[in-house]
Amino acid sequence: MRKSLAAAKYITTNEAEKMGINPEEILNICKDGQLISSRWYYDELTENGKYIYLDVTNELPNHLFERVRFVDDLCLKDILVLVKNNIDFIDPIVGNWCREIVEKGLTNIKPYESEYDSDGIEYLEFYRYLTLERDYREADSSEKKMIEGIDELSFHGVGFELQEDHNHHSTGTRINWSLGFIKINEIADTPIKINPEIPIHNMDGTRDVVGAYEPRLINVIRELFYELSWYGPPDDKDES
Repeated sequence: MRKSLAAAKYITTNEAEKMGINPEEILNICKDGQLISSRWYYDELTENGKYIYLDVTNELPNHLFERVRFVDDLCLKDILVLVKNNIDFIDPIVGNWCREIVEKGLTNIKPYESEYDSDGIEYLEFYRYLTLERDYREADSSEKKMIEGIDELSFHGVGFELQEDHNHHSTGTRINWSLGFIKINEIADTPIKINPEIPIHNMDGTRDVVGAYEPRLINVIRELFYELSWYGPPDDKDES
């Protein structure tokens, strides 16, 4: 076991269950910015195995490239707290006004509004999609294909399921919202999810879906601040 894990705080199975952590080998982002590693441990002396749970919140740099999942009731502010607790390490890597966004996002947080609003955001979502295109680098590209978007993770807001036709969207669909112009503290209390399904858009216009996708922690953090800083630092939004 790595030195960082040996020094980590153990979480009991009951505590892990209450936190919404499943018994699988993955990194869990939990409420209040806790980072819990769940993994299978085999004791060679007793020849028994079990899942163990370790609080690695203070060991984030050692877990950047591990697969991550969110507990069900996670909000954006929980991730901001995790980043804040490691800001001196993360800010130089991620950039994009990371420190300023965290400070603004955790100040005067607007409570989440769960009531239906055709122009509202029900939850925030990390997602991926792939596009299958002709490979025009080849002379005969009619049969040769290439995939776009392999390494890209995206982040947006997802609206409520529409109860009526609205803004060129049909009843029963959802509007996807860019977050670039929204003040961070206005969405900090909003639920946040990872979409495990990856749609593949084919050349003939059809659509396939593959899964289950689990991003790396570094991809989540990078894309979060990439999207939130798309139109500049948070102070610019205060002035708009």
